[in-house]
Amino acid sequence: MSKAAHRDLLIELGTEELPAWSQQPLAAALGARLAGALGERGVQSARFVTFSTPRRLAMLLHEVPPAEPDHLHERKGPSIHAAYDEQGKPTKAAEGFARSAGVAVEALETLRTSRGEWLVHRKREPGRPLGALLADILPAILAQLPLKRRMRWGAGEAGFLRPVRWIVARYGDETLPLEAFGLTATAHSYGHRFHHPQALKIKMPADYVEALRAARVVALPEERLQALTRQVEELSQSLGGNPAAPAGLYEEICGMVEWPVAIAAQFDARYLALPEAVLITTLAHHQRLFPLRDAGGRLMTHFVAVMNLASREPEKLREGLEKVVRPRLEDAEFYYRRDRARPLAEYAVALEGMAFGTKLGSLADKSNRLERLAAELARAVGADAQAAARAARLAKCDLATGMVFEFPELQGIMGGHYARADGECERVAAAIAEQYAPIGADGALPSTPTGAVVAMADRLDTLVGGFASGRQPTGDRDPFALRRAAFALLRIAASSAPELDLSAWSRRAAEGYPAQLGAVSRLPELTDFLRDRLRSMLLDENQAPDVVQAVLAVAPLQPAQALARARAVTAFRRRPEAEALAAANKRIANILRQAGALPAAGGE
Repeated sequence: MSKAAHRDLLIELGTEELPAWSQQPLAAALGARLAGALGERGVQSARFVTFSTPRRLAMLLHEVPPAEPDHLHERKGPSIHAAYDEQGKPTKAAEGFARSAGVAVEALETLRTSRGEWLVHRKREPGRPLGALLADILPAILAQLPLKRRMRWGAGEAGFLRPVRWIVARYGDETLPLEAFGLTATAHSYGHRFHHPQALKIKMPADYVEALRAARVVALPEERLQALTRQVEELSQSLGGNPAAPAGLYEEICGMVEWPVAIAAQFDARYLALPEAVLITTLAHHQRLFPLRDAGGRLMTHFVAVMNLASREPEKLREGLEKVVRPRLEDAEFYYRRDRARPLAEYAVALEGMAFGTKLGSLADKSNRLERLAAELARAVGADAQAAARAARLAKCDLATGMVFEFPELQGIMGGHYARADGECERVAAAIAEQYAPIGADGALPSTPTGAVVAMADRLDTLVGGFASGRQPTGDRDPFALRRAAFALLRIAASSAPELDLSAWSRRAAEGYPAQLGAVSRLPELTDFLRDRLRSMLLDENQAPDVVQAVLAVAPLQPAQALARARAVTAFRRRPEAEALAAANKRIANILRQAGALPAAGGE
């Protein structure tokens, strides 16, 4: 097939606003699966590019053949010996085979193999055109996408993450007759919802990016992210500050806009009296705004928003932003003042009415267990046992405060602020603030020994309680987030507690639960679970699988020791004499085994 006949293929799904987190993974999955399905049928594209915005998922496949390759069908018939008589005339077997193939006997060919010769009918069928091929495979790909949930709309049965409103399918200058979600593909996309709401014809797939740009849509998420990042930073610097952006905020906003435009606004200076974490949470996490820091690192009253349009009246837009932010900051100020009206310790009473989990008692019960366990752990690792016990006693108190009820992201953080304001020592306040660290797989670990102790005690108690109450992870289900708790525990122990044996400390934690819960009887299962997590942690550090297996076969459940042994073995294996020493050790072991000084291989 001539390469000149190949053309670019564009497919776009126009949707209602998609969640920011879903857009790029869905576009990538669509592109990869479509290119893969076509490739399996012999329709190879040179490369593909995916696009995503809040209102569209699209893929552009370059240099796609117009049809799948022709298919050669080969049907084997009777052997030559059975197909012809002694005079060389066709037998009934040959004639019947020819009739079933719809041809004359003379049109049949001979298949020669090492086992003999047979009649064979060969028929070449032209490959299906690209449109027919896509009509067959695209609905199946759309139906099998890994969506957490599917919406249904109208009278159709097909579902998607959000309602699909239009489909574009362009092969060169041709529109392919595709149907999905009750829609027929056309050549018309749509631009920005406000700047260009009318239909927009895509003349050729290669025109897609620029055609959308003219309609105020930046289709490439990478380009959109660069544009909004540059605008935010330049506008911040013009105000004498720098963005105080939490991780992932730029990427999240990128998935919320099609035409990013940065604009600055201000809030009243009196709100700077609130803790910094409160301001950042209110602005960034709840309003998707960028707080600013001055050259000295202090928060400013200015903030930057990224809008999804270029307003003709930016002043009104700025006023609207400030009106939206003001009541949120007023709420935060109200809760902060009300919470500070009494000491943090007094909120412990409210924990008695807050459940930790079914069969696991209240948060007050958990606090009692943590107080004992944290003190014991602190003594074992050389930390301040008195501070650890006090921090554990107060750790969950902020869950009963108005601020954490309104802003759950501030759990622990507000407890640390309130503890400092109450005159608690810095070790106690810091440990309360660090009890949930690390947050996420790569989150920062607790920075203080007391904080590490309280964080480990919290994870141990949660893991023991989760297994005792039957909430252990199964498949992709993890209702108690125990995998995350286990990984955090292992990371902290590996960093802060070189001699800590998690098997023994799991038993200590289990002894804090009522005997009737049977927490101790579930410890073997928990230990196996922690060992599997430790194996994953070592593999994630790029330790070789055989090294990990060897280390876990002889080491107790001590994360720091296991990590040190794995690194030592890996370093040893890189030495030039390693292979000779290993061979010598094996010979010596065999000699001792033959002499009866060692048990047989595989024995105890």
